[in-house]
Amino acid sequence: MNRLFDVLLGLLVTIFALALLGYGYAWWTSSQNFSQRYDAPLMDITLSDDPAVIAEGERLAWTRGCFWCHGADLQGTVYYVAGHKGVRSIAPNLTWKARDYTTAEFVRALRHGIRPDGTSVQPAMPTFAYFHLSDRDLTALVSYINSLPVVDGMKGDFSYYPYGNIRYALGEFPPNAADLIDHSQPRVSADFTPGSAEHGLYLVKSACEACHSDNGRVRVPIAPNLQIGKAYSAEDLQRLMRTGVALGDRELDYQMIEVAQHRYIYFTDTEIAALYNYFQSM
Repeated sequence: MNRLFDVLLGLLVTIFALALLGYGYAWWTSSQNFSQRYDAPLMDITLSDDPAVIAEGERLAWTRGCFWCHGADLQGTVYYVAGHKGVRSIAPNLTWKARDYTTAEFVRALRHGIRPDGTSVQPAMPTFAYFHLSDRDLTALVSYINSLPVVDGMKGDFSYYPYGNIRYALGEFPPNAADLIDHSQPRVSADFTPGSAEHGLYLVKSACEACHSDNGRVRVPIAPNLQIGKAYSAEDLQRLMRTGVALGDRELDYQMIEVAQHRYIYFTDTEIAALYNYFQSM
């Protein structure tokens, strides 16, 4: 009897030790990931106080989702907290960040996903899309954010609960935002005729792919392949982008209705025509 007890106790101790080692490895893996350093060139821009540029920057902040994640005043929000999934994401106060970072550092964080200390911005940030923003659009966007008053808000944070460390080690979570960008690749051309297919490609790369792709990975699992856009008439696409209602009067999942009504209403008719022409060219 004592021998059986000793065997069972030894087995339990072994299982506990293996579990502890396994979790220790998972924690170490995620910690190493968060502390990884990256490099990309700093690019300074000249901020503008032109009211037209500021207004365009605000429009871009809507279409690119800045308010969606960072709040109505860009004060930072609880973007995603799910203990049962093991992850916590707090979108930071951008009115603070715009002052804490130099302009060149802020631009690099947006375009390359790299903080001043060389670590990556959190995985929820779709910098792989913002990488393709033209210098003109990036200047307008950053000028707008810098024009805002500093407001009280939230400090950004991205962390894993214990279960999240395990899921990361198993490859169930995306890599760092900075890992999703080929920092030396050419950006999609911003030299296009308004409303053209080339204009549409620019919008797809710098806006749509924030949800529909992350350089090949499936970012939002239920976001469809954009090849489906080819099935839309110009009128159907206009309705989708303004209301979120898809072909067949379907109300799409993952807040597409909210996204359309709160973000895509700021796309111009010319931009929607450009998307239509791009989808038809696919």
